[in-house]
Amino acid sequence: MRLTHQLGRGTKVHLLLDDEYQITTSTTFWAEHYLPDGTEISEDDWQRLVQQINERKALNKAVELLSHRDHSAKELRDKLLRTADSDAADKAVAQMLDAGYLDSNIKGQWNDDWNKSMGSQSKVFAFLLPAWGIDFVLNPNWDGESGNWAVTNPPQEYNWGGSYIHAATGTDNVKYAKDIILAMTSNQDNLLKISQDYSDFTNTKSGMAEAAKDDADFSSEFLGGQNPFVYFAPVAENIKIAPLSAYDQGCVELIQNSFSDYLQGNVDFDKAKANFETAIKERYPDITEVQWPE
Repeated sequence: MRLTHQLGRGTKVHLLLDDEYQITTSTTFWAEHYLPDGTEISEDDWQRLVQQINERKALNKAVELLSHRDHSAKELRDKLLRTADSDAADKAVAQMLDAGYLDSNIKGQWNDDWNKSMGSQSKVFAFLLPAWGIDFVLNPNWDGESGNWAVTNPPQEYNWGGSYIHAATGTDNVKYAKDIILAMTSNQDNLLKISQDYSDFTNTKSGMAEAAKDDADFSSEFLGGQNPFVYFAPVAENIKIAPLSAYDQGCVELIQNSFSDYLQGNVDFDKAKANFETAIKERYPDITEVQWPE
């Protein structure tokens, strides 16, 4: 079989056998395993090369997933299996364990171990949660007396995502869909009722300012009588929602990943910047240059 390659967009390299496309890899991988165009390759050697490509893809995906949050070994493997074969997924998980990037004792989130870490026998000092986390997550998992948990200022104000209500395209109940959406998102009485019952921060700026001043109606029994809106309202005022783009999510994730090594003393500042530039160009091939502020 005759092997050739074609450069794709960004850092992609397409491999062909007898002029027929077979698989895509990266310029980094191909630089390490380069074979000249026209090389005759046996079926066994080709299968070994394909397996190496798949293993590299699984490894890169594992690093990306772990840069977002902790995973259990099982959760990481399950996610890798969406795009990788079992051998590649197993090898990537083993490498993450060996490198210390994956702690086999960490079970991830939204499971029994995570829930128990919010109970009275836990040694966890604090959780970073959205406002709805108090009633939806923390309260149901707490098995001690009320008043042991409290809200305080976060280390950094931020906004990430949101909760949305949608009407189906083509609905024959447009009027009712509109009424429901308005009732859930812009009726202040409804929103304040949600905030009062569930300590959730709702879509009414003036209403949240009122709640912050009304300890009688908005204090939380679970929080020992604390009014969490005293903290929620001013923090929300400091969140800056700049114009967003299609690149924001990747920039946030990859800069955290790249500079984590710098903050831990594993690489110098220039290397962290270079790692980010490589990662962001791989994520978004149409980005050709990164300009850093002076």
